Amino acid sequence: MYYKNSGKVWCQKGGESSRKKIKHYSKYLGVTKGSRCKYRAQINMQGHIKIIMESDDEVKCAKAYDKWAEYYFGKDARLNFPKEVK
Repeated sequence: MYYKNSGKVWCQKGGESSRKKIKHYSKYLGVTKGSRCKYRAQINMQGHIKIIMESDDEVKCAKAYDKWAEYYFGKDARLNFPKEVK
């Protein structure tokens, strides 16, 4: 089966794509992995993606995302490292 998608034609055999599947996600919210083995922290603010930082450390990016999310979304923010309730 051949499909045309945005000007590129690719073949599909037996339910598998001929495209190479690359993992671009992280186990942390708001963190993706770039093509050069760097992690990127980003946040979606009113439909616009803001890149917070790039680093080789995944946890560092996750903590940077948490700071922005807490500032921007307030107490309703979904965080990677939620603070313990006292």
